[in-house]
Amino acid sequence: MGAGAWGLGHRIGRFLTGGAPDRKWLEAVQRQLVEADFGVAATNEIVERLSRADRVDQATLERIVVEQLGPPAAPLAHAAQPPTVMLIFGVNGTGKTTSVAKLARRLQAEGRTVLLAAADTFRAGATEQLKIWADRLSAPFVGAAQRGDPAAVAFDAVAAAMNRGIDTVLVDTAGRLHTDERLREELKKVVRVVGKRQTGAPHESLLVLDATVGRSPPRCR
Repeated sequence: MGAGAWGLGHRIGRFLTGGAPDRKWLEAVQRQLVEADFGVAATNEIVERLSRADRVDQATLERIVVEQLGPPAAPLAHAAQPPTVMLIFGVNGTGKTTSVAKLARRLQAEGRTVLLAAADTFRAGATEQLKIWADRLSAPFVGAAQRGDPAAVAFDAVAAAMNRGIDTVLVDTAGRLHTDERLREELKKVVRVVGKRQTGAPHESLLVLDATVGRSPPRCR
């Protein structure tokens, strides 16, 4: 269990009584779940199920939350010959760049070495934002000047990972609407370039829909 999950369990645990749930307790749990970004629909479902439980204890809460979250996702790709290349897509404002940092931290916790690549060269401040995250994570970083070639950044990042023996490359791509033809062509170029530099790349393509409400990024195929 990660630190964030432990913190949520600790906060809710203060309200566990082992008896029947009452309105005050359910409201307290609802508030904690919302603050933890479970989302309104998921929170309401969990609280509704808790309200029907015979007793409110840690085991009951954990069982309901685990069932609500659904089966665990398949493990992230791990290329037989490193580096594993992961491309992260998403419209600006969905939390894409921050999600790259969160994913990097998760991979580091699993013992993998990570390089961050700022291939979003269109949004002002995007490269600087990812560089700050890379510094905080003590992770290598590859970027370019604003309006630079995103595909070149991705290519250089994969090459750098190969030279340094780094396990995984996370490529933050430009966030624009899917109706922008120029963006689509740029993203296709990024995919082609990393595929030429590393066999099988990209090994994962993740789409961030809305990371501000706790949604996990779906995989693109």
